[in-house]
Amino acid sequence: MIGHAAMAYLEQLPADVREGQRERIREMAARPNVTVRVLTRMHAAASGSFTMLTPGDELPPFVYLDALDGCRYIEDADVVSLYERTFAAARDSTEIL
Repeated sequence: MIGHAAMAYLEQLPADVREGQRERIREMAARPNVTVRVLTRMHAAASGSFTMLTPGDELPPFVYLDALDGCRYIEDADVVSLYERTFAAARDSTEIL
């Protein structure tokens, strides 16, 4: 997911840089199993970025957080569930690019 402000920021860049960034986004969106979405309004994930990791049947999902003061993995099922719901809410606040 890309924030609307990040897309708007591209307009301030020189044309060659702007088009290079847009082309890279289009390349990524063309990959199998990749969907690029743009957040179009405020959403639950605005408080900070996180990565949901779902390793498969052998391990439960977990969350990776990277912040200025370090990184951490969250494995507690109740907390992971909160991040899953937050991700779903953010996804529902997007438009496919």
